[in-house]
Amino acid sequence: MISGGLAGVETTAPPSGLLRQGQLPDSTLAIRELVLRIARAFTDTPYVWGGKTETGFDCSGLVHEVFELAGPKLPVGTAAIQYNTCKDNGWLIPLDERLLGDIVWKSLLGHVGIFGGTNTITWPPSTTNSFTGETVVHASGRNCTGATACGTQVACVNGNPACGTFRRVIESPLRLNATSTDAFGVPADKVGRPK
Repeated sequence: MISGGLAGVETTAPPSGLLRQGQLPDSTLAIRELVLRIARAFTDTPYVWGGKTETGFDCSGLVHEVFELAGPKLPVGTAAIQYNTCKDNGWLIPLDERLLGDIVWKSLLGHVGIFGGTNTITWPPSTTNSFTGETVVHASGRNCTGATACGTQVACVNGNPACGTFRRVIESPLRLNATSTDAFGVPADKVGRPK
């Protein structure tokens, strides 16, 4: 029985319309939609370093739990371990072929999330501002207070995903850049698509 952040989420019948029918084989389409639906169901779950349960997740713990519930299996471990598992199994896909529910990494494999596609979301959270563009669902441990260096990226303007203090599972703007360690897409311009 599913409880907590997934209470009421039907895991056998994913929502229609997240991807166009005919774009992928039905089984792949169902998994893509299910992965994203489960990931979004964990929104606002607290960030806990090393967390791997509904009581709290870190970034790799969230990705592991989502794929554990959706079917394709990933090992428990760091973002780098998940990347290497995808690499070893031939599950890496070019970044420009990304689809909903794919795994995206950043900061030289120091952070991982799930690609949410193009959406309009409230950004930053708890405001009336909106952002339209590609998004990522991830467990953000970002804490830009005190001595933590956040540089000039603290302002939540123009869909800046590197702003604020979150410490929970959020859906935020996805900034793609193969050369910046603060953007997704750093490791060899690949996304993961476990099968």
